[in-house]
Amino acid sequence: MGLVLHVLAVVALLHCGAPGWLKLSLMPLPVASLCRETMLLRGHSERVELRLRGKAAILRIDGVEVDSGPPRSLHCSQWLIVLEFPLRGQAREPVFRLGRRRFRLVLFADSLPGDELRRLRRWVYHESD
Repeated sequence: MGLVLHVLAVVALLHCGAPGWLKLSLMPLPVASLCRETMLLRGHSERVELRLRGKAAILRIDGVEVDSGPPRSLHCSQWLIVLEFPLRGQAREPVFRLGRRRFRLVLFADSLPGDELRRLRRWVYHESD
């Protein structure tokens, strides 16, 4: 259903009465969303695993351990934790196929068991000091 709605958005944008420059400036939004929707439909999703070991965080994306620097906490609250990892590595690794140099991990409160979530929050607060 989502794929059909994205295609309809692209078609509607092409046939609306807006000026050409406005159509061209708005076209990348539904096209990029359509590409992402087709990737999700084909089963492509990143499986991310984060392990905390003392002062280091080990990040695995799609089963490949990624060489990253220490994560930076962008946001940490009772409901949401957002970590940003600076990535280092070879361009041929799957995680770099889109030219990514940073990886943001968003964790909601219900995405981890209670003990793990408390441990991660404590680690984030300790690392930010």
